[in-house]
Amino acid sequence: MMTAVEVAADYGTYVMAHAYHDDSVNRCLDAGVRCIEHGFLMTEPTMKRLAEAGAAISLQAVMSLEAFTKPETLTFFTREQKQNAGKVASGARQMMDQVRKYRPLTVSGGDIFGASQQHCQAENIIALVTLGGFSPAEALRTATVDAAKVLAWSGGMSPYKEGQLGVVAPGAYADLIVADGDI
Repeated sequence: MMTAVEVAADYGTYVMAHAYHDDSVNRCLDAGVRCIEHGFLMTEPTMKRLAEAGAAISLQAVMSLEAFTKPETLTFFTREQKQNAGKVASGARQMMDQVRKYRPLTVSGGDIFGASQQHCQAENIIALVTLGGFSPAEALRTATVDAAKVLAWSGGMSPYKEGQLGVVAPGAYADLIVADGDI
């Protein structure tokens, strides 16, 4: 991992890693990884370390807090995968509390890609509020301002070269919806 971090730095970018528990998250932080995907099984001391290191955590709220809550309904999972899904659901609830306590840079994301899955980002934001205990403003921040900070770590490799991200300003990248009242 250290070599990957060094090579990424040579290109002005960063490394992210999929890691679930303390040992893997701490190895990543030791190597200089800047963004941890998942992290559902890490303990409080590791979350505190992640926040103090200035690393980011990428949450996948829909799968961890919704789909994995009833792993027995996942008919395409093996018995072992169902057991692991239950552990992830339990760990995710605990991790959401730790995220709100230690306030690491937090982004909302998911492992599901493609045009047919574009709605998943909105579902992740909703799940952060309804199941994760985030305020609506905190949840929106994970997908906007905080996500823009992590994307900025891409440096010259960022595909967003024509304007700023994470702000509402002339020339910035933004998709906005303005509503009068609750929607």
